[in-house]
Amino acid sequence: MTVSEANPLVHQETVGDVNIAPNVIETIAEKTLEHFPGVAPVEWYQAGFSGMFRYDRGVMLHNDEGRLVLDVIVQAHYHRDIPQTIYALQKRLHEQIVEMTDITLDEIRIYVNDLIVNAPENNQ
Repeated sequence: MTVSEANPLVHQETVGDVNIAPNVIETIAEKTLEHFPGVAPVEWYQAGFSGMFRYDRGVMLHNDEGRLVLDVIVQAHYHRDIPQTIYALQKRLHEQIVEMTDITLDEIRIYVNDLIVNAPENNQ
């Protein structure tokens, strides 16, 4: 499968194109986040009224000057090595998205905006 240079979300085949909507990649990232130990997704990005609607799920895929960038906002669990957890999360997100869509993102940016002190036992 080859990826179109004009639009990396379109795969061209001899029998037709396959279009993958940005929200599909965002949903893959959300589901990966829900089951990743040491972090939890956020409901709202607290950067003002307009920012709330752009990041209402804590995950947003956007085109940044021709580059596919995924922004992810999470809460980290207390007593975790945050940098190690975030690097592992970036790797897992990359693997899941490539495995399910055959699309490679140019960048996955993860923002830790809060700390969960009383984390449930099963997600630590």
